[in-house]
Amino acid sequence: MFGSKYNPGIVPMVLDSLFESIAKAEQGQWEYSVEVSFMEIYNNEARDLFKEDCSVVKRSPGKGAQLEGVTKLTLMSAGDVEVVLSRGLENRCIRYSRLACTSSRSSLILQIDLTATNPVLKKQRHSRINLVDLAGSERVRSHCPSIIDYRGFMSTAVSLNALGRVLCTLAEKCSPNKKKYVAYRDSTLTWILSESLGGNSKTMMIATVSPAERHRDETYSSLRFLSKVVGPMK
Repeated sequence: MFGSKYNPGIVPMVLDSLFESIAKAEQGQWEYSVEVSFMEIYNNEARDLFKEDCSVVKRSPGKGAQLEGVTKLTLMSAGDVEVVLSRGLENRCIRYSRLACTSSRSSLILQIDLTATNPVLKKQRHSRINLVDLAGSERVRSHCPSIIDYRGFMSTAVSLNALGRVLCTLAEKCSPNKKKYVAYRDSTLTWILSESLGGNSKTMMIATVSPAERHRDETYSSLRFLSKVVGPMK
């Protein structure tokens, strides 16, 4: 998702491409600004990774999928990306598991807010990109080292199940004469991502799989999740 300095992942490549497009578009009448916020969903709570204490941010009543007090940093160029991401990733919650020494029990959400302003026409347009690194769904019996981490494992499973239900419901709504209630509020993850899942948005999901025998269970789990949420959309 994030990669390294010499092998960048999806996030830095998306931001690099965004700034390249802005550089070309700014030759016209439009002016652009890019702001980012960085959160993790841990135990169904949204935590601000740009704050030193990683304080929990609350939902803003009556403002849609907005969070109160979340930190937004302005990016002036693609060169700011590495510094900003490093600052947030240092605060991410990780725990030891039998599968990995630094297994993440949280889902990461990088929100990119792009604002385009045309002072001549006096128009402004706003767009948001949510880049999400979902928490791994490791098997509790095989990988949970202690009862202390059990809550984190179960919270991850509940969050992923809620995401799966929302995507399946949205696929069913596309069928003629079907009106379904979409349970975005069943989890903090689906609530924050509601604007990127429904409406006129576009959603893309990428699964990480491995041919290694030791990763067989996790690969099967990822493929089952994909077949569950992507199958109804075909």
